[in-house]
Amino acid sequence: MTKHDFRAMGTTFELLVEAPTADRAFAEAEAEVERLEQIMSRFRPDSELSQLNRDGAIDASQDLAEVVELALAARERT
Repeated sequence: MTKHDFRAMGTTFELLVEAPTADRAFAEAEAEVERLEQIMSRFRPDSELSQLNRDGAIDASQDLAEVVELALAARERT
């Protein structure tokens, strides 16, 4: 088992992989988290989410639109 830690979205991610290609898996996972952070981080002033919060409306990516829809649906249920 190989472990890899990195910081993103205001927290520490810990990845555990049991595979001969752990380094590649870690790099791909970290790249995906970075991609999502560029879209949905409330800690980055240049993220799509920060822009939405600041401007009130944007031409959102599919990922952000889906997450906002899920959040609004959860709000309605609670």
